[in-house]
Amino acid sequence: FRNNLYMEDSRHNITQLTNDGSDMIINGTFDWVYEEEFGMYNGFRWSPDSKSIAYWQIDQTGVSVVNLVNNTDSLYPKLNPIPYPKCGDTNPSAKVGIVEIPKSNCTEIPVTSWVKFEDNDSRNNYIADICFVKSQQGENFPIKQQLIIQRLNRLQNHLDIVSVECAVKCLVVSTIYTEDSDSWI
Repeated sequence: FRNNLYMEDSRHNITQLTNDGSDMIINGTFDWVYEEEFGMYNGFRWSPDSKSIAYWQIDQTGVSVVNLVNNTDSLYPKLNPIPYPKCGDTNPSAKVGIVEIPKSNCTEIPVTSWVKFEDNDSRNNYIADICFVKSQQGENFPIKQQLIIQRLNRLQNHLDIVSVECAVKCLVVSTIYTEDSDSWI
């Protein structure tokens, strides 16, 4: 459905969660880079309480296109344009958003809260993985949800593991681990 993110409940009701998907903006799934580099296909993660979803958004705006010839699907070949950056070209950008699941009677598309990194360099970094974790602060404190993000530079020799406190409409980001290598992580 035009690269947007949807959910289906147990009664088979479908709810649209994003509305900015297009040929260039991909929500909740991946371009070829994430499939090839990280073997990833599902670009979303449910929170432990099932009240929100974190998802990748890939923006391919400005990425050069390579036309692949498809000789297998029909009698006549067709060109299949694929955004594919070559060395020195514009890379696709990746960011992570968290969207709260709307109440069953809500018809409005919910607002996404975006994770903002300190360097804001989304075209030269990968979001290698994300996962929700629950942490309990003590007997009198509620269980808090955190999103853990693995972020690699394009050379894949610098890794940041980032914790995101998932409070309502406010995402508090802090780096909890960093690793560097002369070659590759």
